[in-house]
Amino acid sequence: MVGIGPDGEKSILAQVSVVNESGNTVYTSYAAPTKKVTDYRTHVSGILARHIDPVTAPPFARVQAEVRALIKDRVVVGHALENDFDALQLRHPPGMTRDTAHWRPFLRMGRFSKRLRHLARDHCGLKIQGGAHDPAEDARAAMYLYLKFKDNWEGQVHATRQGRDGRGRIYHY
Repeated sequence: MVGIGPDGEKSILAQVSVVNESGNTVYTSYAAPTKKVTDYRTHVSGILARHIDPVTAPPFARVQAEVRALIKDRVVVGHALENDFDALQLRHPPGMTRDTAHWRPFLRMGRFSKRLRHLARDHCGLKIQGGAHDPAEDARAAMYLYLKFKDNWEGQVHATRQGRDGRGRIYHY
């Protein structure tokens, strides 16, 4: 993402990557900005002006439509997905998302999310984000985290749908 506005504080899409369950990149694209970029955040994003030049980069609407088609009726795995969906201006059913920033076993002290690079290091032995973020690398790390804990995670999702807590106890309403 890159920044817009007076101090570049508001984020808009600059690049998106989608990986499959094997960690292979199935889609990656830059997106032409819809507003004037005031901070490319190159030290973090790796994005340069030439990457999202409106003359050469695909229009935002096309990238958005392609991602929408890719994720339709699929479980989406990622880290802090609300930021990605905001940048893409998309909504996805909460029951079809698996967010490593919000899964209770990954939270610090029960409510604060850990950084993706720390989760990837601690649970998968991966070193990511050594420099500028690579969205495919981040997506792959989130996918590997999900896959490592998939049975437990999906068990909790199923139990919640059945009106039970993570230990199988029935919720009282």
